[in-house]
Amino acid sequence: MITTIAPCSDLIFGSYSRSICSMDPLKKARIWASILGVVPSVTSIFLSGSRATNKDNSDSDIDFFIIVKPGRIWTARFFVFLLLKSTGQLAKPKKHKMKICPNHFITADALSIREKDGYAAHMFSQNCPLYDPQNIYSLFKEQNTWVALFGEHFPPTTPSSFTLRKSRKSCMESLLKRIQRRKILKNTDYQTRDHCIILKDYELRFHPVPKNQFYSPEA
Repeated sequence: MITTIAPCSDLIFGSYSRSICSMDPLKKARIWASILGVVPSVTSIFLSGSRATNKDNSDSDIDFFIIVKPGRIWTARFFVFLLLKSTGQLAKPKKHKMKICPNHFITADALSIREKDGYAAHMFSQNCPLYDPQNIYSLFKEQNTWVALFGEHFPPTTPSSFTLRKSRKSCMESLLKRIQRRKILKNTDYQTRDHCIILKDYELRFHPVPKNQFYSPEA
């Protein structure tokens, strides 16, 4: 009788993934933010979406807003997705409960949010830093003071000493951009009406069904 032994990575990551599936959502978010923080070029990870605004339920995923070094956004996204997929923690449309959903990436030189409306003000002012060793959250606040026009405010923070260093686009970045863009453009979600899917070298956003059109301050 031949006994089949699972690969070491499956034994380690599979067991680890199962052990954190039943965790408190915020605790799990903090653990995964610290893990993904080791991905090359990732500088900060914020909790966003329903978990950050206390509008979540038992079936909600865990949205991550990720800030990366300029010129490395496609590389960072590739390795973030690779790590989450390999451990079974990447949120999918029909399997997203307590899974990680990294649906928004921006570079550290493009911290100002593009749309400036009540919904964006509410959502982004509620972002919670989970991994932020250089206090880029403080710079994010400075670049988005417009949220006050909609009655929203960021919590107090200390000034950041972060120094922006631009990186030249590498061959790997260009290759991973081509690979990921090709796959994303084949996704039917990209063809949906009123989608908010942005594929720029300074911002990658994946919101097939934007919620700002349904937002009201009283909701």
